[in-house]
Amino acid sequence: MIEIKGKVINHRYPGLIIHETNILKHGSDIVLPSRIFVDSDYRLFYGEAILQHGYGHYLQYKKHGFLFYYFVIGPSSIWFAMNKNHYGWTEIEANQLAHKFFGKNSLMGNKHFPLNNRKL
Repeated sequence: MIEIKGKVINHRYPGLIIHETNILKHGSDIVLPSRIFVDSDYRLFYGEAILQHGYGHYLQYKKHGFLFYYFVIGPSSIWFAMNKNHYGWTEIEANQLAHKFFGKNSLMGNKHFPLNNRKL
């Protein structure tokens, strides 16, 4: 059975609604404008960091616009995810934007959410 629950996580993610779903697996997420769809077990894998990373993708959408996000960033990000590549340029930029937005509360900058392409 497919289950999608929508809830606003709180003011830490302005402009977004977080949907926890059992469609995705292993802490993964998909970001569409104003929505993040995240694996309902995300707390077991990456916790709050996956939401910050997803917010970074939302910030990419705001920065680059609809066409670039959907025709360049989206397909690239999916390819990197399918190849378990945390160091792809779309993922690094999302992490950097999230890191800047969340400041001292950022959970970016580790092997799963790197800020540059140097392997940790």
